[in-house]
Amino acid sequence: MDDPDTSLAYPSEWNYCYHASPPHPPNYEHQRVYCLSDTFSSCPFFRKEENSPLPEYIRLQVSKIPAPRARYRGN
Repeated sequence: MDDPDTSLAYPSEWNYCYHASPPHPPNYEHQRVYCLSDTFSSCPFFRKEENSPLPEYIRLQVSKIPAPRARYRGN
């Protein structure tokens, strides 16, 4: 969520939609069909002029989003 310039090449809970406000990961099917394919520009949400919450039918279920990991600080 902290890095809008990086995404995984496969559907993942770590791929966030930054056209949403707040950013949220789309469900895996939506990522396969739109986000991670050549048809990303035809995504109805991508084409919106203003950012808004990601619709429920596109959102990855909250229970599947991993908790943030503690950052390693070393010794």
